[in-house]
Amino acid sequence: KIYPNPTSGNFTLEQKGDKDFGNVRVEIYGMRGDKIMTAEMIAEHSHQFSLSGMAPGIYLIHVASEADAEVFKIIKY
Repeated sequence: KIYPNPTSGNFTLEQKGDKDFGNVRVEIYGMRGDKIMTAEMIAEHSHQFSLSGMAPGIYLIHVASEADAEVFKIIKY
């Protein structure tokens, strides 16, 4: 899950449940498809990210592990 959403800049990505997803790749994209950020969550249950300095708008967050992949939408105001 991602919170807070909407955000003023900083947000937390938290893996669901107690399952260990191992290495998780996180990619953040702007609405035009441009990649804003790439990060790895290695053995982390949660990680804080920052959209500070980015324009207000909607961003897509692609989260992928070996077992699963999901896309989330976050709004920066």
